[in-house]
Amino acid sequence: MQSDYLAYMLRMWRVEEQDRIIRIASLEKPGSEERLSFSSISDLLTFIKNQTDHAPFLTHHRAVEKKEKEDITIEITITIKPPGGS
Repeated sequence: MQSDYLAYMLRMWRVEEQDRIIRIASLEKPGSEERLSFSSISDLLTFIKNQTDHAPFLTHHRAVEKKEKEDITIEITITIKPPGGS
């Protein structure tokens, strides 16, 4: 049985490596020791997309990464079915 609930604590940071900035992220399931690490924002967004692709309570989701110079904006939109909705 699939759960109608997804929760993760997101941590993001950046490190400088060989004169370039690398953005790193991790997700942790609350109440567990399970932590997933991502060496890029792209990998993080791919994981989120794969998790939400099979969630029966979601009707629509979209993740967009926008880069401007050194800054990255991540926009995640998720639409959830109302209880009892089809």
